[in-house]
Amino acid sequence: MNQTENKLRMASQFEDEKKYLHALQIYGPLINDEQYKKIACLRLSNIYEKLNNSKKARQLLQCYCETETDDYSVKKYFAHFLLRHKLYEECLNVLSSIPKEENNELFFLSGYANYNLGEFEIAKINFNSFIESEKKSELLFEAHHYLAKVFLNQGKLEEAERSTANSEKLFTQNPDLKLTQAIIYFYKEMYHHAYEKIRKALALNEAEPNYMKWAGKILMKMEDYKKAEDYLRNYINVSKPDAELYLLLGSACLNTNKISEAKSFFEKALEIDPQNQTAKDGMLKCI
Repeated sequence: MNQTENKLRMASQFEDEKKYLHALQIYGPLINDEQYKKIACLRLSNIYEKLNNSKKARQLLQCYCETETDDYSVKKYFAHFLLRHKLYEECLNVLSSIPKEENNELFFLSGYANYNLGEFEIAKINFNSFIESEKKSELLFEAHHYLAKVFLNQGKLEEAERSTANSEKLFTQNPDLKLTQAIIYFYKEMYHHAYEKIRKALALNEAEPNYMKWAGKILMKMEDYKKAEDYLRNYINVSKPDAELYLLLGSACLNTNKISEAKSFFEKALEIDPQNQTAKDGMLKCI
């Protein structure tokens, strides 16, 4: 083991002990060493990300990728980094410089980035390409799930339902998939089916506010206003309400003759969205 490799071993030990500043002092000078700059760049970016300095981590990775244009493994690592930080357009720029034949996972990453940019048709093409080219990937479950969400956003409910079924064949106990199924049934006006799915989502993760909100929305359609109110009040205990949440609560209280509370919730909705006609109509019903 030469001197540099011994330093790398020490730096790795410092990382394990969370002595990040000590590790930075060792990795820093190696960024200019041709033989060790790759590992130095990766380790440094990882430490800076842990220290909540994502800007520095991003600069390091970008600089390396611009100079080592054929190092596709680091470019893919950089693409994952950009996705984690919701920098979707930059991620797509990086992915465009990697040959697709290098790794079928690139189709999934491109699909995910385009989905989050609202480019649903492009996302659909990429997810389908990934599904067709990969038969055993752990990401297949997510690919089918995101394809379902693409169809849902396009209003293609039957296609969305088929995609969730394909996803469920691979993994049955994912609460987000249950939520997607609940939303599909909600828009198909199959409210009992929707409620069954959202209950399963809550059974898997009872603390998720979005599941509580959807449970309330579904129960409102089922005219079970008391139970809807309970879910919506639970949401307020764990997350910041938006105008829609206050509107739902106002309507629930109005339907259980809690007029004063209903008025209060409609007023809160108007504080967030002063032009909301549903809240204005709700206020009139309270008078």
